[in-house]
Amino acid sequence: MKALLISLTCVLLLAACTQQVVVTQEPAQQETQTIKEVSSTPVPRAPAREVSGSVRFVDVPSKVVAGDVVLVSWTVNGDGVASAEQTAIYYDTVSHPGIFSSGITPTNAGYASVTQNPAASLQIPKTFSTQFVPQNEGMLFLRAHASLGGKQFWTEERNIVIEPKTSVAENEFVIEADDDGFYPALINIERGQRIKLTFKVRTDNVYYAGLQIKGPSFDTGPIVPGSQRTVSLKPDATFTFTSYWPSSGVKKTDGRVVVS
Repeated sequence: MKALLISLTCVLLLAACTQQVVVTQEPAQQETQTIKEVSSTPVPRAPAREVSGSVRFVDVPSKVVAGDVVLVSWTVNGDGVASAEQTAIYYDTVSHPGIFSSGITPTNAGYASVTQNPAASLQIPKTFSTQFVPQNEGMLFLRAHASLGGKQFWTEERNIVIEPKTSVAENEFVIEADDDGFYPALINIERGQRIKLTFKVRTDNVYYAGLQIKGPSFDTGPIVPGSQRTVSLKPDATFTFTSYWPSSGVKKTDGRVVVS
């Protein structure tokens, strides 16, 4: 009887221990499952900022002479970007009309020529400027462009009239000279005017070796009696020219060109 009671007690104790182990394991499994669920939840990210911007002309000349410098300026503004990847002036002798969207790249815009990047730093907002020299008369069409955050921004198309070069006529003055003076001794011209001065030495009242005439930018060398020398110049200020005896260097007389 006593042995039976001892066996029954052992069975009950073993059952109780087994039940306790199972109970203590269940919370651990639940805790592990809860940790896995928390770690798999994605961390929310801030949405990417939309890039917007604008390009506007500041100064474009309406006409220039072929061979002269064309100076163009424009502004670039952007929101969501601190600097431009590229900005320049695209130009052509053929018009490319219409409104250019942000998807039109410089490659498919159609313009034949482009200026260099106008500055080492392309930080914006900023006003840029550049220059180029058209060689032929006609019409020139151009747009300013900037690339901001991979998007393309364009101005409207402008045009410049390229006028033909005009040949500047030279006004020629014949000045006779002897030992006593120049005839005429005074020439009046306008600033920027190109002139030819032909010095003709008379045969009377002249030293046998003739005369030599010098100015600030010319020296005729000896001119024998009855001969002449021509100099061409574009003076920007009034100046004096002087005659000398060639062999001795003795000064004879002065003449003047007055620039007004």
